[in-house]
Amino acid sequence: MEASGISHEEAMLRVELGNLRVTHRQRFSKAMHFVGLRCVDGYTAEAVCKADFMKITQVNSCYRLGDVVRVVGILEVRGNRLSVRAEQLQVEEAWIDVFGKATFLFDWDAANANPPERWALGSALLLQAAAAQSERLLARMAESAIEVLGVVRPVAQVRHMECGVVLRASDAVALTRAIGADELLLRVVQRVYLLEQRCATLSAALDALGASLRQPRAQAGAPNAAPLEPADASGVASEADAPQRAQQVVRCAAFPRTLEKRATDTLHERGFLVRPSNYDALACLVYMHGFYCVGVATKEDFGGALWEKPRTASDRAEGPSEQKRARAVHGSQQLSEDGGGAAVEAAAHNDSAATRMRQTSAPVCRAYYKLKELGSRELVAFSDCSVAIDVGASPGGWTSYLAERGCSKIIAIDPAELRQTEPPPPCVEHLRQKLQDALPGLLQRKGLAADLYCCDMNAAPSLVVELFTQAVPLLKPGAQVVLTFKNVYPKKRVWEAERDAQLDRLRSVADDVHLVQLFANTPRECTVLCRAKQSTEQ
Repeated sequence: MEASGISHEEAMLRVELGNLRVTHRQRFSKAMHFVGLRCVDGYTAEAVCKADFMKITQVNSCYRLGDVVRVVGILEVRGNRLSVRAEQLQVEEAWIDVFGKATFLFDWDAANANPPERWALGSALLLQAAAAQSERLLARMAESAIEVLGVVRPVAQVRHMECGVVLRASDAVALTRAIGADELLLRVVQRVYLLEQRCATLSAALDALGASLRQPRAQAGAPNAAPLEPADASGVASEADAPQRAQQVVRCAAFPRTLEKRATDTLHERGFLVRPSNYDALACLVYMHGFYCVGVATKEDFGGALWEKPRTASDRAEGPSEQKRARAVHGSQQLSEDGGGAAVEAAAHNDSAATRMRQTSAPVCRAYYKLKELGSRELVAFSDCSVAIDVGASPGGWTSYLAERGCSKIIAIDPAELRQTEPPPPCVEHLRQKLQDALPGLLQRKGLAADLYCCDMNAAPSLVVELFTQAVPLLKPGAQVVLTFKNVYPKKRVWEAERDAQLDRLRSVADDVHLVQLFANTPRECTVLCRAKQSTEQ
């Protein structure tokens, strides 16, 4: 809080400030402690606990990091900032009561890079995904000209963490449908949350959520929808004047998910029927950067592929439904600067096409999606490939994709068997050998000049590059090359050094060498794209 323009008399006023979260504390001396506080709007304040206050209370035991507190004291001017000389420090909501033993870690860089007070206009969305996918998700949003407000790390002490990517959405419904129609995003985005109001405490957030559920809903993200602002001056929305309605069926979704049970129990106590399917409204609750966000959307607005996940193992084995596959045909092209509005019309068109699509079996392995993503993002022109060499082909994910894309000849090289349809496609020739053993015979074939060389074998990058170097005589000048570099090293610095060394080595026999991080890549691998040198002199 800036102190400019405040007189000495005004600065000595006795004040009472509430809904402040403790973000840090510092012991300056035995007679003075500083407590850093942050309000729901993102502004910071400072409480000074001096000797007279500490005589009557144990500062370290009366509050903890992450607690929401109320401070009573005298305003003081310290330099160009205001602080409060604390006389009372009362905990309004204890961190441990909400998140248990989880450590409070405040991300100052993320919170200050785009503070919450800048989020006041329009609605916002939070996309939940694995933390390992956050950078790829940000790159995808940048490609689609969608504004990213920040990345949120959840409060958790788990091995596989999830993150949230917060987006500004001028039309939240259209953007959500566009994400559901984009097959690449559909594979990594686990949930989408609508953010409409901010609250300082969990109890205030649940009050606001209940009040929103009892109000007649406009279309989520419409111009008359509630902005992302506190419900009132205290951060609590009142339900007293809300009209009573028949019992609603609500699905509750929270980020992090540790909040979900408490939110579900509270809504149930207030007369809502909460269940994960056949619901009327979706109630969203999110904790991030020291405050809570809530939002309510109808099932028509936010239901669909992002929320209706397969519930059984057999459902998952069958792969995407016909309707989902139809929406994904052109989905990756529908994210646009207006927040994905074109996806609504495209989804309706593709739904009618779904009934005409032929039922296809699930891919033989996850590697299939790597080539599919390269094709969807137009990073590789598979339509220009008539002859392809697939090294390390088993179990057959890349081979099957190339066959689907119409390659007239695919030489699959791997000692292991391929999971192929019966009878196998006539375009596939499977050499059950290692490439080193198959090379002499391939080099003797007259007229063999492949348009595409791809290798997804589980080997060190040095071996992958060595095999490609030996196979260069089998390729046309300018042939497209797709390689997967696997991290088989115990330390990150060793992996990065080896990766960079092999990229330099690859540039001696290939042009336009560059790395691509795909959604389909695991955290311990990356994809390398290049072209065989135009000159035949290697």
